[in-house]
Amino acid sequence: MNKIIVISNIKWIHQNHPGQIVVPLNVDSTQGMAMQVYQVYQAINSLVSNNASFDGGYHLIGHAQGALVLRSVVEMFGLEVDNFISLAGVHMGVYGFDSFINRWFKDLTNWEITEMLYTKNMQTHFSVAGWWNDAKNQPKYFRDNTWLPAINQQLDEHIPTYKENFLNIGAFHAFGSQDDGTVIPWQSSIFGFYDEHLNVVPMTDQLIYINDTFGLQTLATNSRLSLIEIDDVKHYEWFTRQDIFVNYILDLLS
Repeated sequence: MNKIIVISNIKWIHQNHPGQIVVPLNVDSTQGMAMQVYQVYQAINSLVSNNASFDGGYHLIGHAQGALVLRSVVEMFGLEVDNFISLAGVHMGVYGFDSFINRWFKDLTNWEITEMLYTKNMQTHFSVAGWWNDAKNQPKYFRDNTWLPAINQQLDEHIPTYKENFLNIGAFHAFGSQDDGTVIPWQSSIFGFYDEHLNVVPMTDQLIYINDTFGLQTLATNSRLSLIEIDDVKHYEWFTRQDIFVNYILDLLS
């Protein structure tokens, strides 16, 4: 496999795999999730439709929100993906922010952030609103978050093609670190999340896995799902540390 589409600042690919086609995708990461996902889909579709080099599939690499954007594209539109590599993805959302992201929210409480982000305007126009998951008010999350509950198939009405499309990928590799510092809880990167008491529930005890809502259990059963935990990796270091790339990611790009 010699084609890679990247939403992140991954370096060193050409250095280690000369001749490998690498295409970075860049979008305004603050705009609403629906707009981002559609723009990324258009970019990928235009690229692979007009380039025979991508016949037979390609790899995807996404970091943080970019990983969720790419997974959303895969579920909604279907892509010919071999390895999907997710680095610190916000797959189960976040409930709490680090000091960097909190610049938008100042000293607001989580309750106040929920009230602000779960409005129609914010859900439409601000990306973070689409993956803010209020662990203490799940009914409101299901009712007012217009993005993540649908992508994770947590609503009563499922969209069968989302699961079908997701299961068409070759394998899904999710990386996370307890030292991430930005994704809260960090286990969201490997499909874990808080319960209403803020205890972390691992992926295998989440309803999305138990009910196989979009295919995680099926991938795991068929040895096509990898959850990789690496200590001492800060959120931004997934694409700035060469040792992480060489030791964990490079072999997935062959």
